[in-house]
Amino acid sequence: MRLQNYLTDAINKKQLKFIEKKVKSQDWQTDIIKLMARETYFDLEVRDDNKLEYSTRRNGNVADERPGKEDLKEANRLLRLLRSKFKKVAKITGDTIDEWVFIYIDKK
Repeated sequence: MRLQNYLTDAINKKQLKFIEKKVKSQDWQTDIIKLMARETYFDLEVRDDNKLEYSTRRNGNVADERPGKEDLKEANRLLRLLRSKFKKVAKITGDTIDEWVFIYIDKK
């Protein structure tokens, strides 16, 4: 009986650690997602356990394949804001491809 209780406790502890790890891994995302929803028109494109990716081409010139000045300005503002609040938990970078402006947020 003791062995069975020990094994049950061990399994429950492993499950609990897994659940706690999963919740912690998503906490950093929840705060960022809430902030981005409040602060910007950038769209959340990718969300998985280790990264978030946002993008926009709202003000981009599709014909010339160039990003809009407003989108670049907004991306720089967001990069500064995100880095000031989340630099300890995430690597935050920006990029442009044609008329698209991206913000990449990778868990450290």
